[in-house]
Amino acid sequence: MTRNMQKKSVFSFCKRRFANNLFLPSTLFALLTFAAIKAEIPHLELKAMDRHFIAHYELTDLGTASLNEADLSRLGLKNNLFPLVNNHGKVTVNAGGISYVTLPKTWEFCLKIGTIPIEIYGINDQSDLLVGLKRSKDSIEWMIWPWASQKYSEKRKHVHSIDLKKADLSLVGFNNQGKCLANGNGEEARPYLWEEGKGWQMLGASKGVKLTGHAKGINQCGHVAGIFHDTVDSYPFFWDEDVGLEAMRSYRKELKEKGWIEFTDLVLADDNTIFGTFWVRHGTIGNRPKLYNHYHAYKWDTQTGKIDQLPVEDMRISDVNIKHELVGSWQGQAALYDPTQGAIKLIDLMDPEKTKGWKLTEATSINDKGHIVGYGYYNESLHLFFATPVTVK
Repeated sequence: MTRNMQKKSVFSFCKRRFANNLFLPSTLFALLTFAAIKAEIPHLELKAMDRHFIAHYELTDLGTASLNEADLSRLGLKNNLFPLVNNHGKVTVNAGGISYVTLPKTWEFCLKIGTIPIEIYGINDQSDLLVGLKRSKDSIEWMIWPWASQKYSEKRKHVHSIDLKKADLSLVGFNNQGKCLANGNGEEARPYLWEEGKGWQMLGASKGVKLTGHAKGINQCGHVAGIFHDTVDSYPFFWDEDVGLEAMRSYRKELKEKGWIEFTDLVLADDNTIFGTFWVRHGTIGNRPKLYNHYHAYKWDTQTGKIDQLPVEDMRISDVNIKHELVGSWQGQAALYDPTQGAIKLIDLMDPEKTKGWKLTEATSINDKGHIVGYGYYNESLHLFFATPVTVK
């Protein structure tokens, strides 16, 4: 039987097998067809089976940003006011003292307590908010604003009050358990964890560990990751309250680049995998010193200890989802890093007719469904955007 005859025979087989499924979606039909082909002709070459399906995105304009670009960026230690998206597709927007939560094109809730300016620092998958109330020009009150009975409750949980002149703590985020993460701003940087009924505690203190450095994120398991500082070096760490401290001390043996490595971005996935970036302060070519200006990306499996360098250069990383899709900025544009396809500029996954006048600068958050938020320029004016996966290629 020739290959063409084989294909016709298998296609007829698939039509017969699925003939009664009149309402079978085309994508499911295609997958079942491939499965049937493999079952009927195991040796048939099906290169299409190996192709990875990449989502295309639809862009939604969330309006003009009243903050400047430096305040919207998620890259760096400063606790900025970047947009976030949770797994229900709810987006947080800070607009210079007037902040709101929106389900784009559907619903919007403006946070208001009299005339007090409110800023949103986090949203979890219960849609609870971590907010800051500017009670005066010198103080901010942090609190959790719960979502209950399909609306935001009038009862709020006090977390901390900050004297802006001292600024003893800076918020990092919080998770579905309501645990809040912050960094101390004293002479010696220390991460802190807040839990209702326990208040603020130094990370590591429960096990007698002196953990110095900056926390970068907390996942839904309550585990924390960040950059550890000891007397001679700095490197990523992972904290599990049950197990204790894991540190990426072996990075010099695992990473290809040699020299004085500076770790920068770091994100923690819910399966405890850490992704981040670094650059090399100085290195060598032969016997000559060389200055490196490129960012490199890595993946650290905290369960096995394995460290892999990712095949992408000059991408900054803002967030990660459960599929290990990374978002951030690559070559000055908002980007998505797919584990099988590498870095892709987000605007290249959109209909060019619908993105005329846009330059997407940074993607600041991605949820497990692939929704992405960030900021960029529309006709040279700074805007926030929401990107929705709509189809496959």
